[in-house]
Amino acid sequence: MAIYYLLLGVAVVGGFGLCTVWKNKWGKPIYTLSMGLIFTVLAGIRYLTGYDYASYWPIFTQTYHLDWYDLSPDLVRLERGYVMVNRLFANFTMEGFVIFTFFGLAYAVSVMWFIHRYSSTPWMSVAAFLCFGLLFNSFCFLRQYTATVILIWALIDIKENRPLRFVILVLLASTFHLSALIFLPFFIILKIPLNRVTLPLFSLVGMLLYGFSDEFYMLAARLYYQRPVSSPESLGVLPWPALGFVTLLLFCLLWRPELVKKNPFNNILINCLYYGTFFELLGIKYHIVSRVAVLFMTPAIILLVSDLAKVMTTAAQGTKYGGRYPYITQAVVYVLLLLAMTVYYAYLLHINYNGVVPYRTIAEIY
Repeated sequence: MAIYYLLLGVAVVGGFGLCTVWKNKWGKPIYTLSMGLIFTVLAGIRYLTGYDYASYWPIFTQTYHLDWYDLSPDLVRLERGYVMVNRLFANFTMEGFVIFTFFGLAYAVSVMWFIHRYSSTPWMSVAAFLCFGLLFNSFCFLRQYTATVILIWALIDIKENRPLRFVILVLLASTFHLSALIFLPFFIILKIPLNRVTLPLFSLVGMLLYGFSDEFYMLAARLYYQRPVSSPESLGVLPWPALGFVTLLLFCLLWRPELVKKNPFNNILINCLYYGTFFELLGIKYHIVSRVAVLFMTPAIILLVSDLAKVMTTAAQGTKYGGRYPYITQAVVYVLLLLAMTVYYAYLLHINYNGVVPYRTIAEIY
């Protein structure tokens, strides 16, 4: 587990030095490029890391024997986009690290560009990416996380009001994981602000959906698996990881006016966090549904945490003693926020979140 704590330390200390202390236009690009490279390398050299590793490795080896049109019975339910990428690389090599490096690079480029372009404090965004387990998700859910990073770009199309490009990107994401299609109506939904009227209304609808979730689950499962399914029993994830998302959501709703005033894009991001948290809570009943939360969580968490730190600092500095010692107040807010995220991070590692512990590399095989 030491590698994960070392990674967090490098992300925070290195980012603080390059992006905050070193006042240079190259600080942020150097930092985001360096962290993206580290994430890509870790993704490529991992061995038996993540629950899905054992299934994705055989998929890659099987694609070597496929033509471009006919899929074997074992692969027929997989989305064509993901299978075709595997087939392309199988033309050149059967080394497993190549396919994991490719997807790791795709994730790193998208996430780090998003942080570089929109984050007010890049090292806080990277810390959030680590502490909320998003890097672990990228290690495990290759198909779904590919869809997630494509939807990051689609989220920008919502911000810029480009519906055609949004639909094209969602359809492209669905060729890697069919769950991306759930994002289609959110071009409109994510623009509806969560205020004193809509928040209770949407929460009531959410509770109703939760109450009738068995029927919705069986319908969706039949459509996805193309076979009859029965009502699941005891298939949920642990409830405690969801508390991290719930806590962040409550803080964002509390300071929503300030967050939106600071950056109007945060209105969409808070909505993403709200709906992602709903799917995460629903995952307590059905673990597979919790993965849908990943589609919403990544862009929301990595940007909201950085802006939330600034908003909380401003609020603290508005108090009697906070205004008297503004720099100390700012340091205290950031340290407390980082400490809370680190505790949550340690908990995820303790419960072996998504099977990332122990981390093993190719070097350990020989």
